[in-house]
Amino acid sequence: MSNEPRPRVAVPGAAKVLRWVLIGLLAAAGIRDPGVSTFAGQVCAPLAPPLRDALAALLAMRWPAAEDELSAADGEAFLRLCRLDSPDFILDRSDYYALFTETLFWGTVG
Repeated sequence: MSNEPRPRVAVPGAAKVLRWVLIGLLAAAGIRDPGVSTFAGQVCAPLAPPLRDALAALLAMRWPAAEDELSAADGEAFLRLCRLDSPDFILDRSDYYALFTETLFWGTVG
């Protein structure tokens, strides 16, 4: 695998289309009255230990080998900021702030 970054393509409206495709799949699977809502949340320093641990686990889970897809310099920066044992670990910064979204799908089974 090359260390050159892969181009990312943004498709306007793709997230909205994907949400409705997933609702269609739920309905096709027999889920009645499927629905979806997206929520935004935020966290900022200082992080309580349980929240810090949860975010550290999320970083490890979400981007387990991200440095393989980055240039050498970006890969080093990623590891410096995202490795739990790094002195520059991003979650330990006093100015840490994150904005995130979660999408909830629901319906009735049966």
